[in-house]
Amino acid sequence: MIGNKKIAKDYAKMLALYPDPVEEDKFNCYKCITCGYITKSIDRDVGIIPFHLNCDVCGEHAHSTFYTDIVKDRMPTVEWFRPSLSDVQKIRNRKPELVVHVLSGGLVHRKIKY
Repeated sequence: MIGNKKIAKDYAKMLALYPDPVEEDKFNCYKCITCGYITKSIDRDVGIIPFHLNCDVCGEHAHSTFYTDIVKDRMPTVEWFRPSLSDVQKIRNRKPELVVHVLSGGLVHRKIKY
């Protein structure tokens, strides 16, 4: 288990490598390999996002289009963001793999509520 002081130190190092926030809208799409549905996302912060995401419709794997917006007429339904230091410290016991991901520059996602 990583301690809060180590998390704070590693978080500061990560911030130096991945400035915050994204300067302009950066959209990505994920196309489901099962049903074909396309989930559109937007990056709110600079960082690393995964190649696949679970489909919004059927829950199966959807693969990234590598920042090719193939549904320009659609609003994003998912946003990628960097959790705060205090949020990362709060999840260290429940989701240690997510802590490692974030401290390595990884972003996490949430549904956008319009």
